[in-house]
Amino acid sequence: MLFSIDELTGAFLRDNSFWTAAQIKHFSFPSLFWGINIDDPNIVDLINKDNFGKRPCGHNWILILPDTKYDLDAETYADDGYFIIRGNTRSLLDYFQYNMNTKNKETFLDSGIKSDEAKYFYAYSLESILKQKHPARPVKLFYEGDNPRWSDIIENQLFKLTFFNTALNDILKYKHVHITGLSGSGKTTLLMQLAASKEILGTKYFFDTLTVNQAKKFISEIDKKNIVYIFIDNLSSNLDAFDILKTINNYRIISAERDTITYTINGINNLASDTSIIDISNITQSEVNNICNFMHKSEYKYKNEQVSLFEIVFKLWFNYSAKERIQQIIEKLPDDLLEFYTIITYARYAGISCSFEMLLAYYYNECDYKQIYKYAKNLRSLVDDENYYDDDDSQDYFSLRSKIFSEMSITIIDPNVLSKVIRRFHNNINQRLIPNFKMFKRKAWDADIMCIAFQDWREGKNFYDEQILKNNDFFIKHQYAIYLYRKNMVDDAWRLIEEAYNDSNGRVFSIRNTHATYLFDRNIDKKEDSHDTVINSLLSSFDELEKCLNNDNSKTYHVTTYARHALKFYHRYKNADSRFIINKAITYIDRELKNNDFKPFKLIRALQDQRTQLLRME
Repeated sequence: MLFSIDELTGAFLRDNSFWTAAQIKHFSFPSLFWGINIDDPNIVDLINKDNFGKRPCGHNWILILPDTKYDLDAETYADDGYFIIRGNTRSLLDYFQYNMNTKNKETFLDSGIKSDEAKYFYAYSLESILKQKHPARPVKLFYEGDNPRWSDIIENQLFKLTFFNTALNDILKYKHVHITGLSGSGKTTLLMQLAASKEILGTKYFFDTLTVNQAKKFISEIDKKNIVYIFIDNLSSNLDAFDILKTINNYRIISAERDTITYTINGINNLASDTSIIDISNITQSEVNNICNFMHKSEYKYKNEQVSLFEIVFKLWFNYSAKERIQQIIEKLPDDLLEFYTIITYARYAGISCSFEMLLAYYYNECDYKQIYKYAKNLRSLVDDENYYDDDDSQDYFSLRSKIFSEMSITIIDPNVLSKVIRRFHNNINQRLIPNFKMFKRKAWDADIMCIAFQDWREGKNFYDEQILKNNDFFIKHQYAIYLYRKNMVDDAWRLIEEAYNDSNGRVFSIRNTHATYLFDRNIDKKEDSHDTVINSLLSSFDELEKCLNNDNSKTYHVTTYARHALKFYHRYKNADSRFIINKAITYIDRELKNNDFKPFKLIRALQDQRTQLLRME
């Protein structure tokens, strides 16, 4: 952790969780205090071992200048159990440089065997995975919502959708293939089945998580002449690594991500012109009948509604819905276990696993590490303690076994419990302790979950105000504006979206869309003044949406907003201008429906419905 004294003092004053995070890091790992004034009260408090109770501590070193006037400081800290290094910054840097160079030379000597990196990646190869003796488990755990395991795949315990053959053909035809669909539609299962299939010949690797550094090492170590198939789950969490790997011509990447996130990724990142995107959301009644036969269950009447495969399978196996099952579980949990379950649920909803450091910070000075393990053990049927971050084996991680369970649980947990956990989560857990904070940030302040948790707008407003005080981020302001708008605090919402728009310099198209929407909605029902403010503001909102359409790759979102506004504008004015805008909206919709860019089924249906309404206005 690098900071100046002023930054450190400011951080302590602005965010109490910073102090907890710094202390947990200090006592969890070997630490070197270097270049600081150890007379500073914040530093003295931070390194005071008495503040951390009886928890085990890592080794700690302090760099103290060699001048004799610092001898007493050296003796004092040595007596407190610290290792003392006498020297200055230059001598320490020289020491590090010499030892690191020596280590690197030894590491990269050609020994005639695979490098450490190549050995590391072999564990992710299908050759290694298929050779392992995976423990068997009852298949009902999968039907309960647990993630698929390699034993399920290898032993053919799980049904293969007809999309398997579609994907298989595309893998052999296209350079890259991306599998998408509803949450719980079977994307991970299909990805694993494809990876294990004998039809795909050649070197194959499977990754749940892949960092940028790992991707770079992979390229330096793994064959770049022959075809290599790389299967990557949860693409949004591994997007930076994907961008690196896709530059290698002989690498074929087969990835998976849910439909709404795929749409966003394709707009921002543009998966590639040579990528086949396969949406597995919609299955036929014939497919459902085959699943029933495979599971030896009676017939299930599928009405082509957007119901996930997981929900169908769960209902077939248990004769009641997954939501009913979650409701039963939550109702039986005592308060302390419900709080723990809610922490893990919120983290999984935001796309991450809970690290042990995060839980230590959340329960800081309230319970010890043994109690945390006890909570996890009591919820072992729901909470998985596997490490989803392979580049960090220094601590344990905890996550709900099923992501879809987290999304359902959020809507079922008592809002008072949810709001208490979210507030305490952000008050106690500093972002430096959160693994993959970039991923977490996308949904952690999401207005959807805050509307559920903080049903009283005053509580929600207080929460968001606290968050912006700690992190004056335009992304949080955007979600804050959406929250206020949904709570009918229109004027406050407009103020916040104006701030977010200006803070982001108009570079974020989702913010620009919301800004145009709120500008339109604030004026569509207002009386005109002598300056034509209303009509000019409404037309300005259309201009803003057109700029989004011309510059953003994710156009469908802007088209649906434009069409929705066009209908309202026509109903108010019914003049030449409004008819012109109606025709423009129809043109935009037709263009979107004709292009081949991936769009979730719900967006396609929305475009079709809006087109029907607009045609009635002509």
